[in-house]
Amino acid sequence: MADLRSSSLGSRIPTWLRSQVGIQILAISNASITDSVPDCFWSYFFLDLSNNQLTGMLPERLELMQAHLIDLSKNRLSGPNNSMEYLADWHHSNINM
Repeated sequence: MADLRSSSLGSRIPTWLRSQVGIQILAISNASITDSVPDCFWSYFFLDLSNNQLTGMLPERLELMQAHLIDLSKNRLSGPNNSMEYLADWHHSNINM
């Protein structure tokens, strides 16, 4: 587990965090990050990246993700139509976008 909520990480997600092995729960909300979401983050069981200024694209195949809870709210993410449609369908039970 990596709980970095309200941490002062800077505007980019640190390299050391991208290379961690075995993390299943990651919370980095309210950290003023303006970076894109690294591909490795999409395999986590719990992912809270809310209240940042994250940019970039969502993966095309969100339904293949292993996550049970994802909070990407209050960011600047975009994605292909199939990702956005999947998020809309899954929003109320598992994802906060």
